[in-house]
Amino acid sequence: MSVERQAVATSLRAGLRVEVATRFTGSWARGFEVVGLDRRGCRVRRIWDGAVLPASFEFLEVRPEDRQKGGQ
Repeated sequence: MSVERQAVATSLRAGLRVEVATRFTGSWARGFEVVGLDRRGCRVRRIWDGAVLPASFEFLEVRPEDRQKGGQ
């Protein structure tokens, strides 16, 4: 695992609000939380409806949510 991926992986935990990289545009989407981690990445849940997304995200596709952006 690269140093950058390792740093992201150690900063994530279940329940942490995160942003995920969209696979179509590469922009970051808010409104998710980590529900589980494994060696390859993490699973996330949409906060607004509680749905766990069916795909796993690699560690570099997830980052902790910046609470100062978006007014939350």
